[in-house]
Amino acid sequence: MKLSSGTRIDIKAHRTSSPHLPFVGSNLPLFTYNLPSIGPFIGRMLTPVPSLRPKPIPSHLNSHAGQQQGFTLMEVMVTLAIVGILATLAVPNWGEFVRNSRISSTTNNFIGAMNLARVEAIKRGVNVILCRSDSSTTAAPTCGGTANTWSEGWLIYALPGVANQRDYRDTAVLPDLLPDTLIAVGPPTENITILSNTNGNRWLAFNPDGSLDETGEATYQVCGKAGSTGRGITVSLVGRPNVSNYSLSCSY
Repeated sequence: MKLSSGTRIDIKAHRTSSPHLPFVGSNLPLFTYNLPSIGPFIGRMLTPVPSLRPKPIPSHLNSHAGQQQGFTLMEVMVTLAIVGILATLAVPNWGEFVRNSRISSTTNNFIGAMNLARVEAIKRGVNVILCRSDSSTTAAPTCGGTANTWSEGWLIYALPGVANQRDYRDTAVLPDLLPDTLIAVGPPTENITILSNTNGNRWLAFNPDGSLDETGEATYQVCGKAGSTGRGITVSLVGRPNVSNYSLSCSY
């Protein structure tokens, strides 16, 4: 029902004849306007949600699914043969790599022992000895072992001031009545040979000023086997070790 602006309506009569219209108030005019219908808008809001069921896979995407195949026995055998050939070629190179790594590690440890002995001599103000030992890991280590061979182990110790005394002694020594001070020990090397010349045969002594207390330079060879590439160590009379790489015969 469309009413024009300013039309007065009998409220009681209108409520009786039209019970579904809203109640505005007693003796108040009811104004209506031409409002657009909201039915279509509500209809758009209530548009059904699309179905969430999975869509079937297009036939062109799985047309080859039934044609997949594994490897044949011949292909597997050829692959294994190639892998075996490559492994045979790689094993010697790997062995050489491991050997060189051990040589480098042993060389660094041995030079570290020399530097430690030199630094301790300067710090303590006494002679410090680095000697070869085949009993470095025992409870009572002593200097000794195979001549010119340092791969059996070594000792680092400080002398109490006794003249002409080089061997390590863990008991009191006349005239100072003081034992040597054991600083560090080196364990035997693993599959690595360390050989020395005459000057570095049994001891390597450092003076309180860090110089070498020997008649000449001490040289050492560190290698894994005869004829292999090893490391050469030279300790000058100044007391500093130097390293060189060259092919060694591992013999003096």
